[in-house]
Amino acid sequence: LVIDAVGRVGSERVWTFVGPKPAGWWVRRRVHETAVHRIDAALALGEELELPAELASDSLSEWIEIATADKRRAPALDHGQTIHLHATEEQLGPTGEWTIAHDDDGL
Repeated sequence: LVIDAVGRVGSERVWTFVGPKPAGWWVRRRVHETAVHRIDAALALGEELELPAELASDSLSEWIEIATADKRRAPALDHGQTIHLHATEEQLGPTGEWTIAHDDDGL
């Protein structure tokens, strides 16, 4: 249903809770939301679950984008502070690196 709706809208920008985005943004959001609930279920059952590295990496990227989108909230870092995250999965290459910085533009 969601994929059909996105296909009809195409690349048109639509409402999201982080501002207007291409309709495909919702597909990505639903994938990550589903993954979180799948992990919750596995943990509740005492099962192990490993996400593919690419999905886990994109999940973190999406979380950073969402967490830094609301400029009304005070940044979690003081001005001038940075956080550097590095994935240990070599196959991710540069997509496994994140730097969050609080500069003059915010986070």
